[in-house]
Amino acid sequence: MEPHVAIGEWKNQPPPLVSLEEYYAHAHRMCEDKYSKMLDYYRRLKLDHVTPETFWWEYVWCVYASGFNAKVLTKLFPDLQDALGMWYLLSMEDRWYHVAPLFSNVRKYNACRKTAQLLASYDSWDLFKQDHLQNTESMRKLAYIGSITCYHLARNLGMDAVKPDLHLVRLADHFGWPDPETMCHYLSGLYEERLGVVDLILWIAASTWGTLEIRNGR
Repeated sequence: MEPHVAIGEWKNQPPPLVSLEEYYAHAHRMCEDKYSKMLDYYRRLKLDHVTPETFWWEYVWCVYASGFNAKVLTKLFPDLQDALGMWYLLSMEDRWYHVAPLFSNVRKYNACRKTAQLLASYDSWDLFKQDHLQNTESMRKLAYIGSITCYHLARNLGMDAVKPDLHLVRLADHFGWPDPETMCHYLSGLYEERLGVVDLILWIAASTWGTLEIRNGR
């Protein structure tokens, strides 16, 4: 998960749009200041470290973050966790009554319940990982995990992946890169940083300060 935090004086110091290197350097400084624990967590994370509990909440986060404001989700997520419960509870009990007052999107709720039942049907966590967490393609077999969300989930489970969301697509286009993955690979080599961490830093910056200026061609 990548919840937003208050960044104080940084809010009025958006990164320069002159070059990718300057943009990233500024974003990197802010994230090291305000998101250092999160960055360290993802620097160390490997899929082998992921437990069923970790997978479950990362999956729920990715489903509910899809097409939704991350700042709002950050505020509501603790309540959503209480409303949904762990996968083994949701697999047995319909908890829509608890979830609906927070999020009325029934498709996302049904996806979580379907995945909860799937996870509960496995006797072995290793077998579940083998069937559904080997790569982004196998993740797409999970409910509500599509062609973009699979990269989000993969990154949050410790894989070296780049989520090609709208913010990163705009950044890549603005700075003359063919796609977000190529752009992040360049920065990963330049900074000797994990690919997923580079992606995370750029996403935090773009979602914090926005990419409206880029969209409007300024």
